[in-house]
Amino acid sequence: MAYCDQIGSDKHGCCVMQRCLEKGLKRQKLALADVIISRIHYLIEDPFGNYLVQNVLKLKCEMRNDQILNFIAGDFVRLSQLKFSSNVIEKCLETG
Repeated sequence: MAYCDQIGSDKHGCCVMQRCLEKGLKRQKLALADVIISRIHYLIEDPFGNYLVQNVLKLKCEMRNDQILNFIAGDFVRLSQLKFSSNVIEKCLETG
């Protein structure tokens, strides 16, 4: 968790974390999702980190998606107007 911001906001680090979310064991994916959600306030507005938040949504874990939606709901207007976080909001709307 200590390096999540640094790794998730790096082009190559983000790609590695995305592969972990796609290919890891279920418990590993959920553990990584928890770390990403704990740093959502930083990652959602990052050019690369926003992809990690989107990939957590793809896991279709209701509890984690609710956590993301609750975060977004608290700052919806601002986040929907920003370049990178608006991508996450769009993914939320697509995944329902």
